[in-house]
Amino acid sequence: MALIRLLQQYDISLGIPFEPYAMKSMIGHMKNFLRDKSWYIQVPRRIKEKGALVQQAIDELMVKLERSPDVKEIAAYLDLSVEETVEVLAGRECYHYVSLDSPLSQEDTGATLGELISSDVNDFDSVEKRMDLQQAMSQLKEQEQKVLLLAFQEGQSQRAIAQRLGVSQMSVSRIQKRATEKLKQIMSSSSY
Repeated sequence: MALIRLLQQYDISLGIPFEPYAMKSMIGHMKNFLRDKSWYIQVPRRIKEKGALVQQAIDELMVKLERSPDVKEIAAYLDLSVEETVEVLAGRECYHYVSLDSPLSQEDTGATLGELISSDVNDFDSVEKRMDLQQAMSQLKEQEQKVLLLAFQEGQSQRAIAQRLGVSQMSVSRIQKRATEKLKQIMSSSSY
């Protein structure tokens, strides 16, 4: 879409070659897209922008204090309120998420979480993996199970799950991340 828009805006009478003009503009569009759309859930822009500052403050305070800083120290260092600092720290978690393509074990032939949840093959190996997954799922909290089943079995968005469970989208994101991490640990620590 951006390229079509650039073609419409391009003025040949200015004597500027199209390729450099388009390349610079496309890079800008891609940066904007990644900045705005690559977050797991939508986070306010001010939280995104302050996320880098908070990370820099954490790094500097760790060197200075020779330990991990607490939230109050980070807030004081950046002249932010504790609430705003907590909000920024929570918002930063929305950018990092567990890939369904990451292996569940260290073995080369290990299955991925995505394969276990979404596979439709009915062979014995698949059935066995599904039984292992069911057993591992039973070790999760009820809310974690619901979120994973709604997301991966029914294919619902985090927003839809949040509305259905009466919680915020950010809560669903955290629950989903925590549950997939727990499943990964359960599956890799057991003889699955």
